[in-house]
Amino acid sequence: EDAPPRPPLLRLIVTNPLIIACAIGIPLGVSGLGLPPVVDGVLDILARGSLPLALLSVGAGLSLRLDGRAAFAIGFSTAIKLLGMPLIALLILWPFGADDTTRTVAVLFAACPTATSAYILARQLGGDAPLAAAVITVSTFAALITMPLMLALVVP
Repeated sequence: EDAPPRPPLLRLIVTNPLIIACAIGIPLGVSGLGLPPVVDGVLDILARGSLPLALLSVGAGLSLRLDGRAAFAIGFSTAIKLLGMPLIALLILWPFGADDTTRTVAVLFAACPTATSAYILARQLGGDAPLAAAVITVSTFAALITMPLMLALVVP
């Protein structure tokens, strides 16, 4: 059976609402301009529902039937995300003599589980959405153990 033709990847990326929001939000945040109060209020109301909806999407996309390659990919990517990235953050900060607060914040941000937006982007951009859902789920549960360990590693 033939699948309908997919639009070019670049068009999918530049028309993606998540990418557009980041492209607009980062300059606004860095500049200090912010949004008008009315717009900010409306977007705040919409934002409150986005995480629960994203989590529902991830849950709906979970598959309990994953092959050995998927299990390896889940384990490997979870280990890199929860252990490798915080250690890389430490190695990057070490030569600069970062203070305790900066080091702690950087390591904890790096130690966070895979973002739920990864599932949404995988679905929209033709990636392996069930694998993304599994990685998000496993990394979230594993972070219950690894984040306190990373915190103990960096807090003096």
